[in-house]
Amino acid sequence: MKLDKLLSIQSIIEGRKVPIDILENGYTHYSKSRDEYIELLDLDLIHFIRIFLKFVEEYNKVDVEKFIGIQATLNELLKGIQQLKLKNEIEDIQYTVNQMYQDMHDKDDNLDELLSNAEKKKLKK
Repeated sequence: MKLDKLLSIQSIIEGRKVPIDILENGYTHYSKSRDEYIELLDLDLIHFIRIFLKFVEEYNKVDVEKFIGIQATLNELLKGIQQLKLKNEIEDIQYTVNQMYQDMHDKDDNLDELLSNAEKKKLKK
Protein backbone atom coordinates (compact mmCIF):
# COMPACT_ATOMS: atom_id res chain seq x y z
CA MET A 1 0.00 0.00 0.00
CA LYS A 2 1.28 3.42 -0.93
CA LEU A 3 2.13 6.05 1.65
CA ASP A 4 -0.49 8.56 0.45
CA LYS A 5 -3.28 5.96 0.93
CA LEU A 6 -1.91 4.99 4.34
CA LEU A 7 -1.94 8.66 5.38
CA SER A 8 -5.58 8.98 4.21
CA ILE A 9 -6.57 5.89 6.22
CA GLN A 10 -4.70 7.24 9.25
CA SER A 11 -6.52 10.59 9.01
CA ILE A 12 -9.91 8.79 8.95
CA ILE A 13 -9.04 6.51 11.88
CA GLU A 14 -7.57 9.30 14.02
CA GLY A 15 -10.06 11.96 12.93
CA ARG A 16 -7.29 14.40 12.08
CA LYS A 17 -6.19 15.92 8.82
CA VAL A 18 -2.83 14.99 7.35
CA PRO A 19 -0.45 17.92 7.90
CA ILE A 20 -0.13 20.04 4.77
CA ASP A 21 3.67 19.98 4.86
CA ILE A 22 3.53 16.19 4.45
CA LEU A 23 1.03 16.26 1.56
CA GLU A 24 2.71 19.07 -0.37
CA ASN A 25 6.35 18.42 0.41
CA GLY A 26 7.39 17.43 -3.11
CA TYR A 27 10.13 15.13 -1.82
CA THR A 28 11.37 12.57 -4.28
CA HIS A 29 13.58 9.50 -4.25
CA TYR A 30 15.78 8.42 -7.15
CA SER A 31 15.06 4.84 -8.15
CA LYS A 32 18.06 3.15 -9.72
CA SER A 33 15.97 0.29 -11.05
CA ARG A 34 13.52 2.65 -12.79
CA ASP A 35 16.15 5.31 -13.50
CA GLU A 36 13.74 8.04 -12.43
CA TYR A 37 12.64 10.11 -9.47
CA ILE A 38 9.56 8.93 -7.55
CA GLU A 39 7.54 11.05 -5.14
CA LEU A 40 7.85 9.72 -1.61
CA LEU A 41 4.09 9.54 -1.11
CA ASP A 42 3.85 7.31 -4.21
CA LEU A 43 6.14 4.73 -2.62
CA ASP A 44 4.88 1.50 -1.15
CA LEU A 45 5.35 1.36 2.64
CA ILE A 46 7.73 -1.63 2.45
CA HIS A 47 9.83 0.09 -0.21
CA PHE A 48 9.93 3.29 1.86
CA ILE A 49 11.09 1.34 4.93
CA ARG A 50 13.87 -0.31 2.91
CA ILE A 51 15.02 3.08 1.59
CA PHE A 52 14.94 4.51 5.10
CA LEU A 53 16.91 1.59 6.55
CA LYS A 54 19.52 1.93 3.80
CA PHE A 55 19.95 5.62 4.63
CA VAL A 56 20.25 4.84 8.34
CA GLU A 57 22.88 2.19 7.61
CA GLU A 58 24.88 4.58 5.42
CA TYR A 59 24.57 7.36 8.00
CA ASN A 60 25.84 5.07 10.75
CA LYS A 61 28.69 3.91 8.52
CA VAL A 62 29.73 7.51 7.92
CA ASP A 63 29.67 8.15 11.68
CA VAL A 64 31.93 5.14 12.27
CA GLU A 65 34.32 6.29 9.53
CA LYS A 66 34.39 9.81 11.02
CA PHE A 67 35.06 8.34 14.45
CA ILE A 68 37.93 6.23 13.08
CA GLY A 69 39.38 9.31 11.38
CA ILE A 70 39.10 11.38 14.55
CA GLN A 71 40.66 8.55 16.56
CA ALA A 72 43.61 8.37 14.13
CA THR A 73 44.12 12.14 14.39
CA LEU A 74 44.03 11.97 18.19
CA ASN A 75 46.57 9.14 18.16
CA GLU A 76 48.91 11.25 16.02
CA LEU A 77 48.47 14.20 18.38
CA LEU A 78 49.23 11.98 21.37
CA LYS A 79 52.39 10.71 19.67
CA GLY A 80 53.43 14.31 19.04
CA ILE A 81 52.80 15.23 22.66
CA GLN A 82 54.80 12.22 23.85
CA GLN A 83 57.67 13.19 21.55
CA LEU A 84 57.60 16.73 22.93
CA LYS A 85 57.62 15.39 26.49
CA LEU A 86 60.57 13.16 25.65
CA LYS A 87 62.37 16.06 24.03
CA ASN A 88 61.76 18.21 27.10
CA GLU A 89 62.92 15.40 29.39
CA ILE A 90 66.07 14.95 27.30
CA GLU A 91 66.71 18.69 27.44
CA ASP A 92 66.22 18.62 31.23
CA ILE A 93 68.63 15.70 31.57
CA GLN A 94 71.15 17.44 29.33
CA TYR A 95 70.86 20.58 31.43
CA THR A 96 71.37 18.56 34.63
CA VAL A 97 74.42 16.79 33.18
CA ASN A 98 75.87 20.10 32.03
CA GLN A 99 75.22 21.62 35.45
CA MET A 100 76.88 18.64 37.16
CA TYR A 101 79.87 18.97 34.82
CA GLN A 102 80.10 22.67 35.59
CA ASP A 103 79.85 22.00 39.33
CA MET A 104 82.62 19.38 39.08
CA HIS A 105 84.77 21.82 37.15
CA ASP A 106 84.15 24.52 39.75
CA LYS A 107 85.04 22.11 42.55
CA ASP A 108 88.20 21.06 40.71
CA ASP A 109 89.16 24.72 40.34
CA ASN A 110 88.45 25.27 44.04
CA LEU A 111 90.45 22.15 44.92
CA ASP A 112 93.36 23.33 42.77
CA GLU A 113 93.18 26.70 44.47
CA LEU A 114 93.10 25.09 47.94
CA LEU A 115 96.06 22.88 47.07
CA SER A 116 97.91 25.86 45.69
CA ASN A 117 97.28 27.82 48.85
CA ALA A 118 98.35 24.86 51.00
CA GLU A 119 101.53 24.43 48.94
CA LYS A 120 102.26 28.14 49.23
CA LYS A 121 101.88 27.94 53.01
CA LYS A 122 104.29 24.95 53.14
CA LEU A 123 106.82 26.83 51.06
CA LYS A 124 106.63 29.81 53.36
CA LYS A 125 107.41 27.64 56.39
